[in-house]
Amino acid sequence: MDAVVKAIRLIVITDDTRDGIAGLVTRAAASVRGGATMLQVRLKHADARTLAEVTRAIVAAVPVPVLVNDRADVALAAGAAGVHVG
Repeated sequence: MDAVVKAIRLIVITDDTRDGIAGLVTRAAASVRGGATMLQVRLKHADARTLAEVTRAIVAAVPVPVLVNDRADVALAAGAAGVHVG
């Protein structure tokens, strides 16, 4: 088994920006401190600009891979580790 696969134990999926981008980034960072080894940015109702902004902020804040839900273009533009395709 690949070392990266062994390291991925808990994937956290974001919920919403109800408390703003800063709040979502804070919750994402807290999830990593709590043991998350990967994050998936899933904001179904966000436009591409907001999704990219959130993803960039999370990528900068956490030391684990970040995926973007369903938007390869945003994942590439925001520097995410990959995309989750449903």
